Amino acid sequence: MVDECKKNYKKYLHYVKYVYIIFFMKKYSKSNTSIFNIGYHLIWCPKYRRKVLIKNIALRLKELLEQKASQIGIEIEKMEIMLDHVHLFVRANPIVKV
Repeated sequence: MVDECKKNYKKYLHYVKYVYIIFFMKKYSKSNTSIFNIGYHLIWCPKYRRKVLIKNIALRLKELLEQKASQIGIEIEKMEIMLDHVHLFVRANPIVKV
């Protein structure tokens, strides 16, 4: 009975470690003093919602956003540039001003 309990306990610990690694560490980030999961969904559009974000302008905007994200230390998870607006979902550290 005791051996069976130890065996089940080891399985349980292995499962807990697996769940922690898969769900907790990938979803949350950590610094020296905190654990966090901060995401921002940013949406903006040109004046009068004109359809100006086409081909070369959209490509250049994407380059500039990625460059700025790397400069200030945020991670762009999803970026969609439509003709008349931009959706941006970013993950950031709590000390970063977005």
